[in-house]
Amino acid sequence: MIASMEVFDHKKTFVQTIIDNCKLFGNRTAFIDANSGESISFNDLLRKSIKLSKVLTEMDFKKDDIAAICMDNNIHYPIIFMACLFNGIALHCINPKSTIFEFERFLGMSKPMVIFTYDFTYPIISLIKEKFNLIHIIINSTNIVNCVNLKEIFNAEEEFIDFSPVTIEPKEQVALIMNSSGTTGTSKAVEMTHENLTNLINFYGIPRFISCDVDDVSIAVCPFYHLYGIIIFVNTLLTGIVNVVMTKFKKDTYLKLIESYKATVLFIVPPIATLLVKSSITDNYNLSSVKAVFSCAAPLAGDVQDTLNKKLNVTIQQLYGMTEMSGVVTAFPNDTSGHKKAGCVGILIPGLLGMVKDLNGNTALGPNQPGELCFKGKFIMKGYLNNSAATSMMFNDNSFLMTGDLGYYDEDGYFYVIDRLKELIKHKGFQVAPAELEDIINSHPGVSDCAVVGKPDEIAGELPIAFVVKQLNCDVSEQDIKDHVALHVSNEKQIHGGVRFLEEIPKTESGKILRKNLRLLVS
Repeated sequence: MIASMEVFDHKKTFVQTIIDNCKLFGNRTAFIDANSGESISFNDLLRKSIKLSKVLTEMDFKKDDIAAICMDNNIHYPIIFMACLFNGIALHCINPKSTIFEFERFLGMSKPMVIFTYDFTYPIISLIKEKFNLIHIIINSTNIVNCVNLKEIFNAEEEFIDFSPVTIEPKEQVALIMNSSGTTGTSKAVEMTHENLTNLINFYGIPRFISCDVDDVSIAVCPFYHLYGIIIFVNTLLTGIVNVVMTKFKKDTYLKLIESYKATVLFIVPPIATLLVKSSITDNYNLSSVKAVFSCAAPLAGDVQDTLNKKLNVTIQQLYGMTEMSGVVTAFPNDTSGHKKAGCVGILIPGLLGMVKDLNGNTALGPNQPGELCFKGKFIMKGYLNNSAATSMMFNDNSFLMTGDLGYYDEDGYFYVIDRLKELIKHKGFQVAPAELEDIINSHPGVSDCAVVGKPDEIAGELPIAFVVKQLNCDVSEQDIKDHVALHVSNEKQIHGGVRFLEEIPKTESGKILRKNLRLLVS
């Protein structure tokens, strides 16, 4: 068991911190719309957040109420986030591409009184409005009648010198409700408190983890309904970095934005890293402005990380975390030689205890002994909304949150993530980690992307089967892939279930492989 360094000494609440920062950064640009070029300053960010906060109060929404938001990334998203925090309203972030069945499940979990949306999702929400007793729908548009209009609210020219946010108890007041990724089962609603959000102050408040300031520029492409996306735009509120907000990822546009805005800091997911490494289109753009790259949300293959380090002449810093732990749990310090540790996700951020427990009990393991990663600290979620049974199952007898991730830490306290425990393939009594095989297959020059799952087998239990996306104009064969893997691992880990070629590997927008979709192809 190991402990992190002391928590960053920050006595202000998260809300007061972002209010003070908006005043400090003043007329500097905070966010830029990648499509229209429209920008918003920190002063306007604060003014519009206060205006929306006042409007919500006038509409009789109060502390402890719940609001939902289902929008693509836009420069108004942080305003809604801030306004709800000011009023003590919990904001439930929902994927705008959800189906009507998913909307019913998500809204059924939180039962919000108000929902922020736009033209695209309004028709679906209007169909189920009465079922969930939604009092108001606030639209980021001028095309919908009988709804409150965000644009009209934001255009109001008012000053609120005497504004004060509501008084809250940070340890108890829910700030965000985030849907767990649901890659291995039904999504659950994670309750994050205001105190949980101080995790981000501790992360950004210590330069040894991340060094951003008002002279830096980033491209916000990860979806804001995902906690990683929120972490990215909160970076602006805490450090003053400018964020160019993309509605959706398009590789040409993304690379062009890096070049035209001279982006210095990139927050990416592994699929973007793979694109930067394997696509020749990157050679058409000048990416020399980039000085720091952070990768999170899924494991990054070691060879992809090494190649991208050399290509951009930077050191890729992997982050590790999960929604249930308010985001980032481990990060790479930028002041050590630890960057030479291949596949490492860094050390504990301030305020956490970490342990690795054995897979058959609750014994804490020592350095370099793989087991289940577990963490404890004030950044752990309040719980799953209205699901105490699922909440209790996440914790062991010592109140450590069990992540379900297989990993270890080394003698220097650096953590490594091997794979999801539930994703491990059981082949003739051996445990085979799909991520290890994926790293090997992705290192083949003829492979663009891949995923490995277990194929049921009466004798062996499971057989590793690989789904592979070929590089353009490359004629790699199944035997080529099998031979390549055989060079690197022992017999029990080889691709005994065969190789299937796909046009695309199914993934969440945060870059996690949807293995349950692939299992349907082999069941």
